[in-house]
Amino acid sequence: MKSAHTSQIRFSSPEIHQPRRGFAQTRLQNFGLSMIVMVVSFLLYYLGLFGGVEGPLKPARIGETLASLGVSNYHVLGTCLVFMLISLTWNHVYNACHPFLRRNDTGGPIPTVRKGPVSHFYG
Repeated sequence: MKSAHTSQIRFSSPEIHQPRRGFAQTRLQNFGLSMIVMVVSFLLYYLGLFGGVEGPLKPARIGETLASLGVSNYHVLGTCLVFMLISLTWNHVYNACHPFLRRNDTGGPIPTVRKGPVSHFYG
C-alpha cells in the first residue's frame, strides 16, 4: 500500500531507511554529543594540550620532542600541505562520482529541491 508521503525524498535502498526521529530524541542525541565533546575537551585541557596546565601534551613539550626527533617547521608545513592536497583530491573525486551515487528507486538521479533563490540538496 502506498503511503501519503510519495512526494518525499526516496532513498536508494529501503533497507537503510531510518524513520525520522522525534523532537525529544533529537534533543537528547544532540545533548549527548555535546557532553561527549565537553568531556574530551576537558580531558585534553587537563593533559595540557591548550597550554594552560602542565601536562604531557603541553605545546612546548610537543615542540621539544619533535625537535629532538629532527622534525623542522618545513616538515610540519609539508605534511599539512600533503594532507590538504589529499583532501582536495578526495573532494574532487567524490564530487565527480556523487551524481552517480545518488539514485532513487527508479534508478534516476534524485531531483534537486528548489525553494526561492537557494537550492537545497538532500542526501
